[in-house]
Amino acid sequence: MRVARLVLSFLLILASSPRLNSQQSTTTRQRHAQAVDILKQCLNLAGGISTIGAVADYTASGAITYHWAGKDVDGNVTLRGRGLDQFRMDASLPTGVRSWAASRGVSSQQAEDGSVSRTRGFATLNPSSFVLPYLLLAAALKSPHYNLSFKGVVEVDGHSAYDLQVGTTLPAGSDPQNSSTGIDVTDFFIDSSTWQVLMMRDMARPPTNSLPGPVHEIRFSDYRAISGVVVPFSIKEAVGGQETWVIHLSSVTFNPGLSDSTFQL
Repeated sequence: MRVARLVLSFLLILASSPRLNSQQSTTTRQRHAQAVDILKQCLNLAGGISTIGAVADYTASGAITYHWAGKDVDGNVTLRGRGLDQFRMDASLPTGVRSWAASRGVSSQQAEDGSVSRTRGFATLNPSSFVLPYLLLAAALKSPHYNLSFKGVVEVDGHSAYDLQVGTTLPAGSDPQNSSTGIDVTDFFIDSSTWQVLMMRDMARPPTNSLPGPVHEIRFSDYRAISGVVVPFSIKEAVGGQETWVIHLSSVTFNPGLSDSTFQL
């Protein structure tokens, strides 16, 4: 009986141990030292983490060229972002205004005829990175809830670049087998000479219970300093290796005071 009581006590201790609790996340947070060092250098040269962190929202305008069915369609574009998870693009085209907006993980588009539909958009978790990739990088450096991994040195459009992968840590109680790990991560390719972001790569978010979508890439160039923060004035999107649009900005304004209603179509 004494042995049985000892065994029972041991099992109860194991069951209550925080390290073995089945409700705790089985995913270990990763913050590679080399990734942190590269990110610090990148953000310092981009304006500094405090200056970048002071950007609550922005508006930008310029020219856009869509590549549709082998034909180029030109127009003017206005881009607006707020925080990390709200973004809107309004393109004035010969056929009318085409809009796309994402707010807190939900995206929708408005066609030239005014009809609105929900979409499975790209980068719906951090869409404001379309224009200012440093917003997500600054948040990832400051918050321990982000995983930071150094994936190696690669070549991007003839440039040597550091591949840094940014993702979020699974919350306690999550099932890694049912999570979207591998989809909700973003790779940032940072030029090893200029320390500027050359490209960010994520994946199209799939419909429920389907395979991941195609690779989604945003390329950045023509960086200019705006209020102490370097901003890419040339932005290109590609989906599955096919370029979809090119934007050349003419102006960028920080902290115009946007509201939630701005991102509702």
